[in-house]
Amino acid sequence: MISELAPEAPLFPALLLAAVVILVARPLAICLVLRHAAVSNAARVFIGWFGPRGLNSLLLALLVF
Repeated sequence: MISELAPEAPLFPALLLAAVVILVARPLAICLVLRHAAVSNAARVFIGWFGPRGLNSLLLALLVF
């Protein structure tokens, strides 16, 4: 009965879109925002990969140590 109410999405295109958004679009967007910031390319890539939320989690974990 539930399958009658919700349309099915094709699996491969949905997984491909998720991979592109997670691995390419989000880091690229953050790197583009930081292009005029006074940070190195390595720091820009690091921030782009982990994002603000990921960096916040790393900081909170480091505070324990």
